[in-house]
Amino acid sequence: GRTLMGYFSKGKHRRGHVKRIENATSTDAGILDKVAEIIEETCGVDRDLVTPAKRIERDLDIDDLTMIEVIVGCEYAFDMIRTPIQTIDSFQTIKDLIDHITIYQGSLVRQ
Repeated sequence: GRTLMGYFSKGKHRRGHVKRIENATSTDAGILDKVAEIIEETCGVDRDLVTPAKRIERDLDIDDLTMIEVIVGCEYAFDMIRTPIQTIDSFQTIKDLIDHITIYQGSLVRQ
């Protein structure tokens, strides 16, 4: 059977392609655009509704399992290592996710 990681490892998922971000120092706006694209493709939520202040579950109606799909898409797009489940559980808003990606990218730049 296909695993979720196997599904994303080819850069494809059920509604399209996730392209990797080439520049590890993307701006918050660039990160938001890519996250919005991933959420739209994964969840069917219009990307214009994806703003930093939106609450993931309450405002965008993204459940825990679907959020894992979003995270896997982000991990692939931003060339990130796996995000621990405890960290995923702490994401309440889109800003929390953007901050996580920004912190990860910042750690790459400093190394």
